[in-house]
Amino acid sequence: MTKAIASISKLGADEARVVKELKFKIQCRNTKITYDYNFGDRPQFESMKSITAIFAWAVYKRRNSVGHVTRLSVRDYFWNFLRFLDAQNFRHPSELNKDTLTLFVRWLKECASISYSTASSQFRGLSPYFKQMSKHPSVSPQFIPPRNAFPKASSLQSSDTGYDQNELKAIAQAAVSGMRDSMVKFHAEYKPRWLDKPPP
Repeated sequence: MTKAIASISKLGADEARVVKELKFKIQCRNTKITYDYNFGDRPQFESMKSITAIFAWAVYKRRNSVGHVTRLSVRDYFWNFLRFLDAQNFRHPSELNKDTLTLFVRWLKECASISYSTASSQFRGLSPYFKQMSKHPSVSPQFIPPRNAFPKASSLQSSDTGYDQNELKAIAQAAVSGMRDSMVKFHAEYKPRWLDKPPP
């Protein structure tokens, strides 16, 4: 029991350190590699430090839910969220609510630098962390991402990346070879046979 209490206390201390320092380490459970994450290295977002701290806390809370590459992607998406907040002059966690996310969705859709499907991917990637942030005492519990914010986004994504030059060449050669075989068979003289015997 004492050990369990000590573990909970340590976890609480770790989370408090993340909020204060905006950085932490996470060891991959599979490879045992330790990765460093720093959310405090963007001076242009210093005025939104309190929001960044809660997002870093949310990432740390969900540390066992995703891998290293996903965390890096989500951090990049978060910088875009801070750009939105800066444009709206939002600076404090108390300003984060359901309406904030509705405005963010609209802002992403109107952003000329990213496609509709990319905007959808970014919002979808951030959504679990927004939900986690809504559990923080400084954020409204209504800070919940709206459902189906980007209708039909998946249908607009390409199902594959197409063929490269070598693949196209191989396909063309196979097609030509198939046509040649068909032409040989077409021009060959037809000799009917019945059960391997000459016709009657």
